[in-house]
Amino acid sequence: MQSSERPYLFIQQLSDITYELDPGMFPAQYVHYSVANHAKNPAVIDFVRTSHVISSVGPSDPTDEYDTLPLLIAPILAPSERRDHVRHYMTEGVDWKDYYDPASPEDDPEYPDGFIPKLADGEPLYVWIMVGYHGTSTIDHVTSACWVYDRLSMKFLGYGGRKFNYLV
Repeated sequence: MQSSERPYLFIQQLSDITYELDPGMFPAQYVHYSVANHAKNPAVIDFVRTSHVISSVGPSDPTDEYDTLPLLIAPILAPSERRDHVRHYMTEGVDWKDYYDPASPEDDPEYPDGFIPKLADGEPLYVWIMVGYHGTSTIDHVTSACWVYDRLSMKFLGYGGRKFNYLV
C-alpha cells in the first residue's frame, strides 16, 4: 500500500561567499546550500528558482535555474536524503572587492582570501531560493528560503519571515 504522506524538502545551510577561478583565471563568486528531504517518501524536484540582488526595496523574484544544476539533472531525493554544496553563482549584478583575512599568515596580493560585495549604505544583498517538487501521490509543493548579507559578520542571515521562508 502506497503512503499518502507528502515529502518535505528544506533549503538550509547557505554558505559564506566563496569563489573558484574560471578557465580564464577570473574569480566566479558563489554561495552553496543544501536541500534535504525530511520525509518517509521520495520527492521529485520540478524546478529550482534563485535570485540575488542588491536592493533597498528587498529581494527580487527568483528565476529558473539552468538544466545543468545537479538538483535538476538528478531530481529525485530519496527519503532522508540531503544534497549538499548546491551552487548559486553570483557573477552578475554584484561588484566585488578583494578581502584579505588579517589572521591569514600569507597575504598574497595575487590571491585574495575571498571577496565581499561592494554595497552602498542602505542597499543590502539578498539571496532567495525556491524549490518546487512533488511526491509519489502529491503535487505542487514549494519550499522557499531567503537570506540577507550582514556586513559586520560577512555572513548571510535569514530574512523576511513567512513572506520569503515557507513550505507549502
